[in-house]
Amino acid sequence: MAYVRSTRFTAYWIVQAVGRLKGNVERAAKIWDLPADKVRAALHYAEAYPEEIDSDIAQAEASRSSLIKAERSLQNAGNLAKENKA
Repeated sequence: MAYVRSTRFTAYWIVQAVGRLKGNVERAAKIWDLPADKVRAALHYAEAYPEEIDSDIAQAEASRSSLIKAERSLQNAGNLAKENKA
């Protein structure tokens, strides 16, 4: 997984964020307090290594999905515990 130098931002995340901002690099840089050159560097990296970026996005989505399922399971378990006490 590629990170923007001297940050905790991943390249795939920057790519997705800039996409949500309709390609506005300057706005993205301002929102996340990054130099626009670093945002552009992440975009260039993504162009050079699209398979890696696609893989990172898929992995992040799978992790997000797993976390949502786990959270639902915990909520259901909590609800069952409350019902058993009643």
